Amino acid sequence: METIETLPHDYAICLVGHGTRDNNGVSEFLALSSKLKDREPNRILECGFLDLAKPTFEEAIAKCAQGKINNIVVIPALLISASHAKKDIPNRIIKMSRQFPGLNIKYGRPLGFHPKILTVCSERIEETERNSISSIARTDTQLITVAHGSNDPSVNLTTAKVPQTLSDSMGFSGFKTSFIGINQPLLSETLERSIKMGFKRIIVFPYFLFTGVLTKRINSTVDDIQKKHPEIELLKAQYLKHHELIIDVFMERAREAPFVLQDTN
Repeated sequence: METIETLPHDYAICLVGHGTRDNNGVSEFLALSSKLKDREPNRILECGFLDLAKPTFEEAIAKCAQGKINNIVVIPALLISASHAKKDIPNRIIKMSRQFPGLNIKYGRPLGFHPKILTVCSERIEETERNSISSIARTDTQLITVAHGSNDPSVNLTTAKVPQTLSDSMGFSGFKTSFIGINQPLLSETLERSIKMGFKRIIVFPYFLFTGVLTKRINSTVDDIQKKHPEIELLKAQYLKHHELIIDVFMERAREAPFVLQDTN
């Protein structure tokens, strides 16, 4: 994908998130938007949610339009290119283009399988290891990455590359992909199977940008399994959050040559 060094000054940026009922998750999304604004203090930058929280995506686009801007880059605050990125956001952009026919709305990619994202993943895992009072080698450790999951098999295959790549680079003895949303295997099942394999430590890494209902469910699931198996050390890594390298990738997505949307209605 072609990338320009600097987004033209006459482009606004609109960051769009999925949305959550979790107030902490909303706050983290807004903090991410503020960090992006810090990188581009002279640019119009707004943010909104697809669902469940305010401001809405439509409100964010309308606010950009009030700034006398004719060009907007919409960047999805998503890790993977699943249904929200492929269908929901493009459809909402088409509707807003009809409402504001003078706007030139471009659409960027989700964060995706990016080296800087993998670096943040590694840092989160290393932080968890440092916080442990035990000294257990990675050769006695399994890494479990937990994702939401998708009905699109290709998306789940891409997600599965994350723990494999991390395990290969960091030297873990084993790795698994698990899900906390709509797919199998579920985290509880994966943990029980991994414990039977004889690992001394299992690190659970939530492959999520922000906190929310699902990340909290991951933590409670790990806590429940830990009570049943005190002989095994189960470590809970932090999700990605608004790391500076995450901001780097968002800015890169904004500078990329965007997709051209086609109105299929």
